Amino acid sequence: MVKKIVPLPTVTRHQRFGVYFLFLALLSPQIMVLFTAGEVWPFTSAPMFASPTDRLYRFEWLLQSADGTDRELRAHDLYWREMPTMRHFFLHVYGALGRSPHSAIVNDNPSLFRERLSVYFRSIFKELHLKRPSWVEPGVKLRVSILSVDGKERPMKRRTVGFYSPEEQRFTHTWESNL
Repeated sequence: MVKKIVPLPTVTRHQRFGVYFLFLALLSPQIMVLFTAGEVWPFTSAPMFASPTDRLYRFEWLLQSADGTDRELRAHDLYWREMPTMRHFFLHVYGALGRSPHSAIVNDNPSLFRERLSVYFRSIFKELHLKRPSWVEPGVKLRVSILSVDGKERPMKRRTVGFYSPEEQRFTHTWESNL
């Protein structure tokens, strides 16, 4: 029995152009990051790929009671997943004031920033009332800090960004630059 040889399909000029366009579409954002030195999710360097000289940060939320004791509030305390909660907080709530590749918030300004954080932390306190009512006592405030951490997430420097008062339902920004 003679086997019939089936010729390979020919690739047209349009198909070849389509493949080149697909490669260009997938690679251009990453190439852009190389030339602009900006990081845009999901083309950002993850901490696991950071060099020893890169600075790493994380947010810290502390509940401060009226008697002065602090309790760290983590996303899992509200039965939320930690990483998606903090990514959402950084990208869509905190963002960055001024021109920054990290800010997904168009035309941001200090007033909009304070209002956005006030609304966000108001919802956090609603969740706290439902899930951890004993944590929400009269006079409690939430302190938001940015921690400079080493490669093992150990705190090196802490800067307070601001405070949220559930009684006033207002976030007060107290940023200090240069961590």
